[in-house]
Amino acid sequence: MGLLFLIPGAFFSYGQSLTSSVAGIVRDNASRKGVEGAFIYLVGGDSLTAITDASGRFSIENVKPGRYICSVHSLGYETDEQEALVITGKTSIIEFNLIEKVTELETLTVQARPTNNTETSAISLPIEKVMRMPANFFDPVRMLSSYPGVVTTNDQANNIVVKGNSPTGLLWRLNGMDIVNPNHLANAGTFNDKPTANGGGVNILSAQMLDRTDFYSGTMPARYGNLTSAALDMTLRNGNSRRREYTAQASLIGLDFAAEGPMGRKGRTSYLANARYSTVGLLSNMGVNFGDEKINFQDFSFNINSLVGQRGGSISFFGFGGVSRNEFYAKTDSTEWEKDKDRFTIIYNNITYALGTRLDLPLKKSFTFSSGLTFSGNDQDRESTSIGTPRLPVQRSNLDTNRKLLSGFASITGKWSPKLSGEFGAMVNYNRDQLSNYELLPFMQTDAAGTSSYVLVQPYGQLSFRTGKFLAVGGLRYMYSTFGQSALDPRINLQYQVTLTQNFYVTGGQMSQMLPAGIYMTQPKSTARNFLQKKFLEVGHMIQFETWKLNSSVYYHFYDRVPVSQTSAFSALNYIEGTVFEQLVPVGTGNNQGVALQAERSFVEGYYLLTGASVYRSTYVAGDNLSRPTKFDGRYSLMVTGGREWLKQVNEHNRSFGIHGRLMYLGGLRDTPIDENMSRSMGVTTYQQDTYSVMLKDYVRVDLRVSWRKDKKNYTRTIALDVQNVAGIKNEAYRYYDAFLGKVVTQYQVGFIPVLVYRVDF
Repeated sequence: MGLLFLIPGAFFSYGQSLTSSVAGIVRDNASRKGVEGAFIYLVGGDSLTAITDASGRFSIENVKPGRYICSVHSLGYETDEQEALVITGKTSIIEFNLIEKVTELETLTVQARPTNNTETSAISLPIEKVMRMPANFFDPVRMLSSYPGVVTTNDQANNIVVKGNSPTGLLWRLNGMDIVNPNHLANAGTFNDKPTANGGGVNILSAQMLDRTDFYSGTMPARYGNLTSAALDMTLRNGNSRRREYTAQASLIGLDFAAEGPMGRKGRTSYLANARYSTVGLLSNMGVNFGDEKINFQDFSFNINSLVGQRGGSISFFGFGGVSRNEFYAKTDSTEWEKDKDRFTIIYNNITYALGTRLDLPLKKSFTFSSGLTFSGNDQDRESTSIGTPRLPVQRSNLDTNRKLLSGFASITGKWSPKLSGEFGAMVNYNRDQLSNYELLPFMQTDAAGTSSYVLVQPYGQLSFRTGKFLAVGGLRYMYSTFGQSALDPRINLQYQVTLTQNFYVTGGQMSQMLPAGIYMTQPKSTARNFLQKKFLEVGHMIQFETWKLNSSVYYHFYDRVPVSQTSAFSALNYIEGTVFEQLVPVGTGNNQGVALQAERSFVEGYYLLTGASVYRSTYVAGDNLSRPTKFDGRYSLMVTGGREWLKQVNEHNRSFGIHGRLMYLGGLRDTPIDENMSRSMGVTTYQQDTYSVMLKDYVRVDLRVSWRKDKKNYTRTIALDVQNVAGIKNEAYRYYDAFLGKVVTQYQVGFIPVLVYRVDF
């Protein structure tokens, strides 16, 4: 990482510059009401200030382009701060949520931000942070692999393993409501090209649309349910309500065009919209050959936000839609076959969409009423057919899945005093699944089809009590499905503030989740109507310096009544993709335990650094009562991410040059040894009984981003080169039996991927 700092400092100089603006809102974290009279400090190239109005809004004009630390200070509230990037052609929007002090100070003092928070171990990713990190491809989920305890399952997709838990346990939310898997190409990087239950190649929501993504993997507030791994809560950005702004971006990922601005003359309504078309797909349609596989996707998303009343209320209407397609055609001339896949034609299609509305209405005193409704859906089909030969019989498979989810909620959030606050509400989800899966393999044929629907009712409540240096947060979430099962998930979070800038915390409770359609739709009622449940406990320490934040934690997870097979070592804890045809019984268990360390330096004085390490174990017990490592038991991980930027201001132009790098060193995920002789007899991959006893080689990857930004009078131009796996290291993905070659083959990750980006904000 030392290479990030070797460019001569002579590049760094000052002169006259253009200006832009910073705007935002400051809210009370408990009541969601605007905080009037808060002081805003913008520190960087210049030091500027502002004061919030009656609705908590602020605006700072004539700000020179560059990177800043924006902090907010208000009597009776904890200090908060965020990083901000200011460029010409785009207003920087910042939102603060302040925590009220138990006792007010007599005078206002500027100090480091304390770490006393009601939601420890939560990570909030502003989109600017996502855009600058190397090789994230503008996807906040991919960026999470820079944090300890989070590892990726494959270079081609954003499926993530959090603290040893399957990616299937992840909860996706948009503007506070549950949605279906919001990704293109859910089959990217999978063992058999079948779509995963969670994750995909590209997030349908372009970076231009997102304000921030909140990630919860330790403390789990009561408002989150139907999950066992982590929660990903994506919040759409409101459009600029004062003037029209545009963004055009071209990269290997896609061609983006975003527009935002006011609607009407009063400036109370704004819009934001983005359209994207796959660059590879566009060039393929023009006749450019990218190899044997054709990949295409396109999407559109929007957010319309309007102020309601005079107390800072708002109503929004939002949605997205995306289609993706993957085509691989068999080589009709068998002399051109180099591997078994060459005789297969595989066609995959995916349509995903969501449409919703949300209302936030401040009430009297210090409470806010919120409600919303979102309808989302996902329709996927995959067809595979092979060319048969005397030695290699014909194989066919057809997998069609359709999921529709209607998610609605209502809640009241607020506080009775600086010591006591709470949130009470309920979420009701209607879920409908359709499944059709046909498999024709040598000596084997399976067929499953059906439609199932259920309603999941989830009332919840949470109270927070603060006194002196102590904070206690307790919550309950009740889950009841029309399948007949129910669960009561308690949550607790205790914090003790040792000094102004450090605290200890203990958090624990239970999480429950409905089984995915690929499992529950093929199982008897006694298994299908079973929640997957996990009890968790985590102890941690956080400390905040002026520019550094250090986190450390120890955690333990315990699963019981896990659906497992009594004839094999299969467990629902290892499920990622496909349909489970084995009959399962809920008698299995599982354990995850580990230690995570993290150190992060804010982006000040031209550079930042994020480093983390984790040591963990993930095991399970199936029907034979033997303890085994899960598929995700990588045992250790190390991540180092950092960057340096140099600013040069000459005449009326501002120029910024940056280098960003990331090192990932992970223990290899697990694989099951293949019985080569049996596979040769059966004609397909056949595994031995020693499930997940093989550990793939350690995963090593170095990513690099080089960026150049130029601010002019009415626009900012950015050129960047993102390179994933710059050293081209071959990392193992999995092993399989290749029927054409007649041997076991190791499949490697995609390796070196360069992505050139050209972006204009105006």
